[in-house]
Amino acid sequence: MMYGYGNMISPTNRLFSGGGGASPLWNGLLAYYTADNTPNDALGSYNGTLVNGATYGTGVINQGFSLEGVNDYVNLGNNLDFDGSTAFTFNFWVNKNANKFHSIISKQGASPNYTGYIFRINQTGTGKLELIINSTSTNRIFCASSDSVPSSIYSMVTVTYDGSQNANGVKFYINGVDAGLITTANTLTTSISNSNDCILGAAPLGGNQYLSGLMDEGSVFNVVKTQSEITELYNSGLAKQYPN
Repeated sequence: MMYGYGNMISPTNRLFSGGGGASPLWNGLLAYYTADNTPNDALGSYNGTLVNGATYGTGVINQGFSLEGVNDYVNLGNNLDFDGSTAFTFNFWVNKNANKFHSIISKQGASPNYTGYIFRINQTGTGKLELIINSTSTNRIFCASSDSVPSSIYSMVTVTYDGSQNANGVKFYINGVDAGLITTANTLTTSISNSNDCILGAAPLGGNQYLSGLMDEGSVFNVVKTQSEITELYNSGLAKQYPN
């Protein structure tokens, strides 16, 4: 299908309010990055730093992070750490402009195990979403979407994971639509927690996976967002910005 258009995290949900009342859509929200001339978390907990010339360009709402795909990224520090038994949802708007690996968010340890996680778009023109949790033949989850992310246009890309340590607990969405699931490895047995920095737009410990393009309206949750919630985030093709 083609589409247009270091702190350990507690599993306890955080509920945030906006527009005069609490919105269930933001249940479990840990961090939100508007990229509107700031790398900081709109909630104030997990602020970022622009690295190696990362800057701002046209966002899906106002501005977005502009990354050249060589060595720049946004560093969030040793935060947003998950142990493999905690649910999460990563939701970002991405406009990629090259056929390569594009890391969206990663928190990885060093070779050979690459303990931790990476959510990325794969290379060689296929543009499928991938979630890799650890990277050894005997202890990892490796999943990809069936469908692909287009180039040169903003798309909302989402992955959810239910904390079951099983690949069946992973789902991918592109622009709010279920993007299918292909499982390559399903053997996770140990914690993925690590003390490395969480990074937007790169995975330096895992090779040249710097995002080339734009990224905007990024959110991290410690719950599995439902498809109806993800559709609401997509908001009929117009990004829904926290806390609206």
